[in-house]
Amino acid sequence: MLHHRPRTDPRDRRVAGAERAGGGRRHHPREQRQAGPAAVAGPGGHGGRHVAERPAGDAGRSRPLERPAGGGGRRRHVGAGGARGLARARGVRRGAADGLLRPGQGRRRPAAGRPRRAPRGQDRRRGEGTVRGGGQRRPRLPHALARSQRHGAARDGRRLGRRHPDGPRDDPVRRRVRARARDAVRARPGEVRVLAGFVGGAFGGKWGVWTNTPLCAAAARIVGRPVKLVLSREEVFRLVGGRPRCEQRVALGADRDGRFTALVHTGVGATTAHARYPEQFSLTPRHLWKSRTVEIGQRMVYLDTVANSWMRAPGETVGTFALESAVDELAHELGMDPIELRRLNEPERDPTTGREFSSRNLVEAYGRGAQRFGWRDRRPRSRRDGSWLVGQGVATAYFPVFRFPATARVRIASDGTAVIRTAANEMGMGTATAQLQYAADLLGLPIDRVFFEYGDSALPCGALSAAGSSQTASAAAAVSAAVDKAHRELLRLAGGGSPLAGAGHEAVQARDGGLYRTDDRRGETYGTILERAGQECVEVESEGSEPTELAEYSMASYGAQFCEVRVHERTGEVHVSRWLGSFDCGRILNPRTAASQLRGGIVMGIGAALTEEVVFDDRTGRVVNRSLAGYHVPAHLDVPYIDVVCTDVPDQRAPLGARGVAEIGITGAAAAIANAVFNATGKRVRELPIRLDALL
Repeated sequence: MLHHRPRTDPRDRRVAGAERAGGGRRHHPREQRQAGPAAVAGPGGHGGRHVAERPAGDAGRSRPLERPAGGGGRRRHVGAGGARGLARARGVRRGAADGLLRPGQGRRRPAAGRPRRAPRGQDRRRGEGTVRGGGQRRPRLPHALARSQRHGAARDGRRLGRRHPDGPRDDPVRRRVRARARDAVRARPGEVRVLAGFVGGAFGGKWGVWTNTPLCAAAARIVGRPVKLVLSREEVFRLVGGRPRCEQRVALGADRDGRFTALVHTGVGATTAHARYPEQFSLTPRHLWKSRTVEIGQRMVYLDTVANSWMRAPGETVGTFALESAVDELAHELGMDPIELRRLNEPERDPTTGREFSSRNLVEAYGRGAQRFGWRDRRPRSRRDGSWLVGQGVATAYFPVFRFPATARVRIASDGTAVIRTAANEMGMGTATAQLQYAADLLGLPIDRVFFEYGDSALPCGALSAAGSSQTASAAAAVSAAVDKAHRELLRLAGGGSPLAGAGHEAVQARDGGLYRTDDRRGETYGTILERAGQECVEVESEGSEPTELAEYSMASYGAQFCEVRVHERTGEVHVSRWLGSFDCGRILNPRTAASQLRGGIVMGIGAALTEEVVFDDRTGRVVNRSLAGYHVPAHLDVPYIDVVCTDVPDQRAPLGARGVAEIGITGAAAAIANAVFNATGKRVRELPIRLDALL
């Protein structure tokens, strides 16, 4: 249940005597924290009716396009098995290698200096060397393992308190939560407050507002007392969206040296009319490898099923499976080491935007990972251990960088303590720990003298969001700006009798619980400055800088996934026996929490590759395997020890030099397993999950 007390307006910037936030979660470094990998999925696109190829310089997520002429009214189709039938009804014809492709979709004139398409009538797939193409299918995946959706609501006079599982924000999600709760109880703006301490796993499933959220608020309004609503596992399968199914076609052409001459990545994704969110798998091939000619396109089909939603690395998870499987297939046909093939096609600048990379150490990640893993490129079916065929696979991990303007408040007290306040939320990924470490370093205070308050929509927020692996960098930029502002205020309060008198902000540094000159090391503590000024504390609020670096540079996290599998020769059973992930995510702020995030993503990738699939009833579109009894997820014996290494090279264009680690772990994982299965058995798998019958 939930209770709250009124607090002052978060915009109140009084310096002295400010009270601690009443409803927020206060994090002390000595408190016990919940453990385990958790993350969310990145922000999706605008859910347009069709998503087509964009011009080379068009950055960002996919935008909605108009319905083609002659489309008529919205066609309805029931059942997951109808993707191909509905695609044909929409004018999508069969492409090569059993994929789905609409020829000429979104053709545009190439920009100068950018990759060109081959002229019409010329075979774009035919280079001087070998060309491989294939259709790749991904099933629908639900948020089966995220902590169940839980909501609490309570009335307090005229105000409604709401406990929502995905945290408070001023981004579109926070506004939707508050708006729908206001609509449900007919409340005025300002009468709804969202509280969220520890959220539990989310992975994108709690980033939206599902029907149970306003129902809980309405129930509290009707009964006039606190109400708690918890969805059962079956209800999560039926009400909460997940990763939609898709079919992709990839064709690669290369010259005799292995340099790409053609890259074609097209496909069809499923969506629904009531939640138009496309899985943008066509974004990944725009930024990974250079090619002389490029064709990228994507179309949507509509199904009447459970709504789509964001799910850990939406778009990149499925995009890397198709693309990296094709790269491995091309390497086999050319007789090249797949790592060497990728090194040959490493771009100097972003292949489609032409922007400079802020930092890209993918080749280094591959080299370090190969040495540590003991990578040996072998012929298929060349290794065995009794009845088990042994194979190794490798694939590239990729996830773009996101950062949003956030706001933070800093309070430095005369007793030598500091409190950081921002409306972030903690889902087990270590947000509070990372911000505490960073703030303590900026303030020059011991970490046990710094506190972090979060989880309350009344706290300063801005556009802070635990999505797109962006919360740590976004919050840190705001914390840095607020601490800088607090130091300037303290210098102003120091006065003429202070050893800091006349010192500019650039001439002092924070250490030993105070401010000190950099030239002669004279200074004094925060407590001394405040006591002389007759104040108990100084409290300021500031917004982080705009993410202008994203418009100037191509920014992303990269990685190389190495795995070893064993496939039983008679039964087709697949076991993952070894795993190593080598990542380039900029500066690693906390090695333990970062490794936990990366391992958690890899475990999800193992499940997506080998066991997980939603089964729909083709007659009704309802989920058949709506519990963990029928929806299989990896258990402890299915997951080997996962070794994680990072380049730890700071990105000079990113706040703190860090890039996101929450979502990149799942990308490339399914492709690495599929490539290892091919190396073990000689059989190429194009559909997930990898079933026993595909290997017999």
